[in-house]
Amino acid sequence: MNFFIINLVMAYKGFGSLRSLNFSVALVLLLGGVLYWVFPASGPFVFFNNPYVEVNQLQSVMFGYYKEINSTGIIPDGFFVSGLAAMPSLHLAHATVFLIHSMSLNVYFKILFLLSWVVFFIDSMALGWHYFIDIPVGVLLGLLASRFSQYQFRQV
Repeated sequence: MNFFIINLVMAYKGFGSLRSLNFSVALVLLLGGVLYWVFPASGPFVFFNNPYVEVNQLQSVMFGYYKEINSTGIIPDGFFVSGLAAMPSLHLAHATVFLIHSMSLNVYFKILFLLSWVVFFIDSMALGWHYFIDIPVGVLLGLLASRFSQYQFRQV
């Protein structure tokens, strides 16, 4: 929802703003995917028994992919990131990108994206998707991607 809202608003504001936002999102996806290979994480999936059955089932499937990739060294077709990855939190990285880019919008959008950021912050750990360390690294990734993008597409 955040992606669509901010894209519509940025498109309305002007082409440069939209390019900067989408460049930030693309940087997070690219760098996050690479970091998933560097820092794969299996802890939450091994040690955390989630009260939500669906989350446990999905984590079990992801952990199966993780074990298969580690044992065979073969990456399934269509995978850029491993089936199991948590570092950094791309949930928080994207929420941070949207929050930073919303700073140029009116106060209602700022509040919407700040509340969304808080929900992602709490939800990422409460549901067992991330360790605490994944959160600040994700925020840092979102911050760096946004600042770099805003610098690249600054108005002259």
